[in-house]
Amino acid sequence: MSKFLDILHKYISNRETHLIYKKEINQDQTHSPDTNFELDTLDVDDQEFFFQSEHSGANDWTMLANADFCFIARSSDVPVHHTCIAVDSPFEHPRQNHRIRLEENEAFIYGVETDIDYRGKGIAPAAYKYAESYLLDEDIDTIYTYIAKENLPSIRSFEKAGFIYSGQLRHIRLFGKNLIVNKGHQLYAEEPIFSLRSMSIYREVDEKISQSVDQLRPLLQKWQSNRMRVVIFGAGSHTRSLFNQEKFLVDQIDYILDDDMTKQGKSFHHWNISVKPAKTITETQPDIILISSQAYQHKMINRIRKLIQNNLDNCVKLVKLYPEMEIVTINCDE
Repeated sequence: MSKFLDILHKYISNRETHLIYKKEINQDQTHSPDTNFELDTLDVDDQEFFFQSEHSGANDWTMLANADFCFIARSSDVPVHHTCIAVDSPFEHPRQNHRIRLEENEAFIYGVETDIDYRGKGIAPAAYKYAESYLLDEDIDTIYTYIAKENLPSIRSFEKAGFIYSGQLRHIRLFGKNLIVNKGHQLYAEEPIFSLRSMSIYREVDEKISQSVDQLRPLLQKWQSNRMRVVIFGAGSHTRSLFNQEKFLVDQIDYILDDDMTKQGKSFHHWNISVKPAKTITETQPDIILISSQAYQHKMINRIRKLIQNNLDNCVKLVKLYPEMEIVTINCDE
């Protein structure tokens, strides 16, 4: 068996790993968080603030509006943090190509974002604890989340709030197939193709991504023929899924845009494509910008539109993929 696993390991490409954390809550554990920031539930003014925000990493307002629960931390009446919570199952994660399985008494934390100027002040753990009393009123006694393995600050914030390691979702590529290996707590809400004790293996299939790739193929050939310069906005799981399904797209891309400073200046996963700030387009002037996100598509388009209109005169085409593929032209005659 060990020799078989050694041989198999040679054909496995490790793509990404998320660590699963959980916390069991009860009335005796809940208490008022020790923080100088105002903690509250999301209101309409908060949604508008995040919608208008130009701060890098600010989440799309639709994710906040659609959350089962969303909690806010404010400083001088200005929102500086939000935490979203899902209780309905299956839950479709807006940032990952995952459907999450939850029992009736379980919840899932996602969409955690703290303004860069307020990080390291203990806001996130305070927000998690603040949310617990609300969840107990909804008969929730267990909270789950998952965190990218390399995201050490986020891991520390959840551990500080009392969360413990419960498993992992490991994204692998084996013999040309994208798979998810769920070890420990079974959080992935699909039918496994293989199960053994506390481990299950699933096919990673996203019909929306497949549809987008089918629509993009003829355009990719046209762009190549016309020698058009193509870049992607979004260095997240959506772009990774696009690349995994269409190698020709990888060959077409000059670079990837992302406002997350932790990604900038690095290669995107194992592909030799660099990640650069969104403002790079004012210097390199690409012909095509592919918007690679569903949850944040609207905000990303507005971000690029402002950069182009304020700094460029040449024609630029933005390609948005949802709900159907559409080309948005800026500074173009047609």
